[in-house]
Amino acid sequence: MSRGLGPPIQTLNFSRELVKPGGAIMISEPPPGTDSRWDQQQVRALGLEGPLRIGAVAMFHVKQFSSDDETTAS
Repeated sequence: MSRGLGPPIQTLNFSRELVKPGGAIMISEPPPGTDSRWDQQQVRALGLEGPLRIGAVAMFHVKQFSSDDETTAS
């Protein structure tokens, strides 16, 4: 679970580094009715799926890491 650490996509990128493939990232969101702040191309480029909005939380599914991330994580 993360509260904003900076721009939304930066928060998502930092959070992704802490979660294994198949896991989930949850980030607090502005009140319902606010426009989405997640660019779907950037989200997919990080190997993520989402967000699924659940109340004041956005949840992302960690699908995969890029090949560069897998080699550095080993």
